[in-house]
Amino acid sequence: KGFHLNETASEDDVQKRIDAIDQIGQGSYIGRALEFTRKRYFKEENGSRRKMGISQNLVVITDGSSQDDVVEQAKLLRAMNVDVFVIGVGRFHQDELIQIAGQESRVFIVHDFGVLDQIKSKVVESVCLPADQRKIFELKIFLLID
Repeated sequence: KGFHLNETASEDDVQKRIDAIDQIGQGSYIGRALEFTRKRYFKEENGSRRKMGISQNLVVITDGSSQDDVVEQAKLLRAMNVDVFVIGVGRFHQDELIQIAGQESRVFIVHDFGVLDQIKSKVVESVCLPADQRKIFELKIFLLID
C-alpha cells in the first residue's frame, strides 16, 4: 500500500513508508500504474499543492517493458501539468521510457539497481529545478537490448 503526502509529518516518515512498500512482482503494467497514480495521488484532498504553485512531479522506476499501453495515461498526467521522469534499469525499451516521460531529457538509464545511488543527485536536481532551468545531463549509458 502506498501513502499520500498529506499523511506524513517528516522526511524520515516518508522514507520509512517508502521502505515498507512491497513490490507485487507480477509483471510490468506501467499504464495501469500511471492511471492509478493520476487518479489517486495528484488530488488536492490527497496532498497535491498544485493550486499553491507547487510543481507536480512523478518519478517512475522500471526494470522492464510495460505489458499494457503507457501513451494515453502518460499524456493525461502531462495534461495535468505533472512532470514525469523515468529511470530505466537493466532491460527496457528506451522508446517506451521516452513516451512515458514525454521528452528524452527526463529519462535516466542505469544498468542495474546497484548504481541508482550514482544518479540520485542528477535526478533530484532535474526534478527540483524549475522547468525552464532544467539541464540535460549526460550519463554513462548502458543499453541492454532484449
